[in-house]
Amino acid sequence: MSEWIAHSEGQTDWAELVQPMTQDSLSDFACNLFPLPLPGALEMVRGLSRRCAQRLSKKVKIRHELRELIAALNWMHCGDFDARPSGVASPLHGEVVSRLHSLVEMAGDLGNQDHLPSQEAAF
Repeated sequence: MSEWIAHSEGQTDWAELVQPMTQDSLSDFACNLFPLPLPGALEMVRGLSRRCAQRLSKKVKIRHELRELIAALNWMHCGDFDARPSGVASPLHGEVVSRLHSLVEMAGDLGNQDHLPSQEAAF
């Protein structure tokens, strides 16, 4: 019955078309992806206004956490914290580092704190 519905509506069964990744193809993909490039470190600058210093401090903290995350991922794959890509970073590297950066930024976001959570939610 489901074959008839899919074919009658002109839909394609994508599960049949998509080839699952084998262990070898997954390993090749990981070898091409790792090690990830480390973005440069940021440092605080003297002489900024309080608000500018706060914004820069947040960026420095996020960059530090991003660098630690990438170093940990490289270590898990390569066994070396200081692993560097052998060539120029690919667009795939850029996409992965960008995604990791957004995840690090979201990790510190506590959401809307207009009301206190219940005791059950707090525990």
